[in-house]
Amino acid sequence: MLAFYTFCLTSSIIGSYVAKVNFPILPKQEIRVSVMKSSGILTLKGFVDLEDDFSYTYKSGKWYISISDKTQVMMRRFRCELVDILFRNEDAIVYLKMPIVGQIKILLQNVDTEK
Repeated sequence: MLAFYTFCLTSSIIGSYVAKVNFPILPKQEIRVSVMKSSGILTLKGFVDLEDDFSYTYKSGKWYISISDKTQVMMRRFRCELVDILFRNEDAIVYLKMPIVGQIKILLQNVDTEK
């Protein structure tokens, strides 16, 4: 039963999510996350340009994201930490911890027209 529940959850998040971030102190940044069955592609455009793969799992009511060394190096460079990620109402919510601004919440909207 748990495997079926996990399948339904992961199937419901498949799609593309986009946010254009423009916080007062930070430079403009576009974030695109394309989610597939158990992996995805992270694309950053703006102050930071990056395209990289990631994988994810869902265990005990929580999403676990595994990012590549390339993304980890970039995040360490800017002293940025991925705190949490949630999927709610067809959108993705990402919590990041950054110097000076602290923890920020970024809402990525689902841009798939099929949903």
